[in-house]
Amino acid sequence: MFLTKQSSYNKHCKENRIRMKKSLLLLTFTFFSIVGITNLAAQPPGPGGGGTVVPGCDTPGCIPIDGGISWLLLAGAAYGGKKLYKANKYKNAEA
Repeated sequence: MFLTKQSSYNKHCKENRIRMKKSLLLLTFTFFSIVGITNLAAQPPGPGGGGTVVPGCDTPGCIPIDGGISWLLLAGAAYGGKKLYKANKYKNAEA
């Protein structure tokens, strides 16, 4: 009889530990999400303008968008190539 109560007690403790770990993980994720969102809030530039004038740019402090887009396209092409390679490899293995 004692063993039955002890094993159910251990099971209950284990369930509580799992529940606490999940709660702690959720709380940590929520905290860092809120902190991250508040730090990412965009602020308008000060009254002095927006920075120095870059040659070939109309506005001061323009941002080059091309660099990031080309890396994203390259990563997408590599990922698509990998998927096609695996699909062909699987197809050839079946035949």
